[in-house]
Amino acid sequence: MPPFHSVTAAGTLTLSKDGRQIFEVDLAGVQQCVTPGHKQDELDIQFMDGDGTVPREDQVVCSMRLWVPGGQASDLQTRILKQSSASSSTGEVLVEFDRDQGTFIMPKNRYGVEMYSTFLRMHGNVYDFKIKYDDINKFYMLEKPMGRYGSEVKFFFFIICLDKPVRQGQQTYPFLVWQTHDEDTELAMNLEEAAIEEKYPGAGLAPAMEGALHKQIGKLFKVLSGKTVFAGSRKFRSAAGDQCVNCSHGQRTGLLYPNDKSFVFLHQPTLVIEYSDVDYVEFVHAPGAQTKSFELVVAKKASAGGKLLKFGAIEKKETAAIAEFLQTKEAWFTVRNYKPEAVVDDDDFSEDEEDGDFGSNDGSAVSPRGSACSLHGRVEAAHLVPSPALTHLTDRTPRLTFATPYPRLQAATAALTTLTTKAGATRRTAATRRSPGSQR
Repeated sequence: MPPFHSVTAAGTLTLSKDGRQIFEVDLAGVQQCVTPGHKQDELDIQFMDGDGTVPREDQVVCSMRLWVPGGQASDLQTRILKQSSASSSTGEVLVEFDRDQGTFIMPKNRYGVEMYSTFLRMHGNVYDFKIKYDDINKFYMLEKPMGRYGSEVKFFFFIICLDKPVRQGQQTYPFLVWQTHDEDTELAMNLEEAAIEEKYPGAGLAPAMEGALHKQIGKLFKVLSGKTVFAGSRKFRSAAGDQCVNCSHGQRTGLLYPNDKSFVFLHQPTLVIEYSDVDYVEFVHAPGAQTKSFELVVAKKASAGGKLLKFGAIEKKETAAIAEFLQTKEAWFTVRNYKPEAVVDDDDFSEDEEDGDFGSNDGSAVSPRGSACSLHGRVEAAHLVPSPALTHLTDRTPRLTFATPYPRLQAATAALTTLTTKAGATRRTAATRRSPGSQR
């Protein structure tokens, strides 16, 4: 005979067999009660993680799975949810977002969102979450890159940072990531205008609202929860003009947002790194001049765990933008191993058409044979070989100067300057020795 499950009016789940009670569970601590997968004869019950006062050495029940034969699982699930805090609601729904108004990418699913005065509820196909505003730390609203082909609709990542992670199966989620857009949307608030003005004075809310969806989401979450919504930095832009750069973390590719007070990596795993927790940031370049990417290492302080977080495969063209932005944050941390590219002062070169070597369309100059110098950018090599063409240079030949501290490049500049000077001297000596009537 299988065990018998019963739910009492006092909110207790009792498991008994042959008339003897095996154990009982207080349903007030139930966070989820679902039928896992397609198993209609099982129930997965998940409990709240507590308030953090439980000692680490204590063992706490996080979840339990019950076998409920005879097609009674659905009925038992309904009775458990009625007695648990998972379905308890105080007050009325103030604002509702349906599943088509955005997709959650962490945890990955479509959820309908209901906002109450003190908490929000997420309804999915299998899992439901009830999240108190007091358990939310802050929010981020970050713009998603437009991509190669662009789009008329802009997409945004709305990140909900939780003090108490939600649980889905064996996975916990300290961050909820909701992808939304900027299309105009009409929303209705289930309050009269007088009640809105009384509870949320000067917040800009109304019984009927219309505007870009991401802005309305940010405003509603900020007003109802009382928590800050952070946007991407206005001072950082990638080479493509985005708020972030493409990179990899571990085996996953994602987006790294250097914000005004934190790094945010999306989306597996989602990371938020406060600048106040960072000891230093280091640029790591692989050996070889042909490397097209670099790695950014973020070292956390010992008080914040002391971990090294590595973000690789960042395109080399993003180096200057990231470094210049991070150098403005040196009140929080230091920036290591950043070496600016060699820069050439264009005013040192004539723009006359006859100086084709110096004013080519690609912004580069042709060096004497055997050398490999680039006047706009870094010098790839400093190997100089004298050429007969130098005999045509005069004292008016422009001197090559490089704004670089590297000894090899300074030596190359000095060598080339010496050759041009000798060529001019040779030409003047030949001219003085030439007789007025001689034929050349």
